[in-house]
Amino acid sequence: MQQTSWMLDHLAHETRVHHAAADGDRLAAMERPTEQSYRAFLSRVYCFEAPLEAAFAATTGFNAGLVQTHTRTKRLAADLEAIGVAAGGLDMGPTLGFGDVADALGWMYVLQRNTLLHGLIFRQLQSRIGSVVEKANSYLTAHENTAGARLRELGIALDTTARRTYIAARIVHAAGEAFRCQRQWYACEAFQPRRSRPATQGQLRGRAA
Repeated sequence: MQQTSWMLDHLAHETRVHHAAADGDRLAAMERPTEQSYRAFLSRVYCFEAPLEAAFAATTGFNAGLVQTHTRTKRLAADLEAIGVAAGGLDMGPTLGFGDVADALGWMYVLQRNTLLHGLIFRQLQSRIGSVVEKANSYLTAHENTAGARLRELGIALDTTARRTYIAARIVHAAGEAFRCQRQWYACEAFQPRRSRPATQGQLRGRAA
C-alpha cells in the first residue's frame, strides 16, 4: 500500500476554503472557448507562473529535482509561440523571491494542485477547439496520467521539510497566500498580457489582504 503524505493531507484540509475558487478559475477556460480566449488563458497562466518558477530555482536549498519535474513554463512558452504569442514579448516584471524552502514549497503546492484539472480541461477544449489545441497542448498534457504521482513526489519533499510544527505552519501560510494571490490574478478582468506588469510578491500580498 502506498503511504500518503501527511503534509499533503494537512494542506488540503487547511486550505480547503480556497479550492473551489482555484478550480473555478481553471475550469473557466472551458466556457465558450475560442482561439482568442485560449491565448488569453495561456498568457495569463504564463505571466503568473513564470516568475514563480524562476523563484523556485533561485531559492537556496530548494530541491533541484522538483524544479526539473514540476515546472512547466517552457512548455507554456512553446504553446504560446505555436498560436501566435511571443512569450519573450510578455512583460514579466522582476523575478520574485522566497524567504526559504518552506515558503517556496507552499507556493509550489498551489501550482501543482492546479494540474489535477488539466486532463479534463484538455479533453473539453480538444472536443471544441481541436485545431487550436492540437497546435498548443504541451502545457495541459505535461503531466498527463501522472499529475497525482507528481503531487505525491511533492508530498515527500513537504514531509521532509516540515519536521517541526512551526515549519508546517509556515508552509500552510505560504500556500494560503499563494491561493489568495492567484485568485486576485485570475479575477483581474482587465488583464492584458502585453500591457500589464505582473505584480511583485509584495504587491500581490497587498492585493490579497
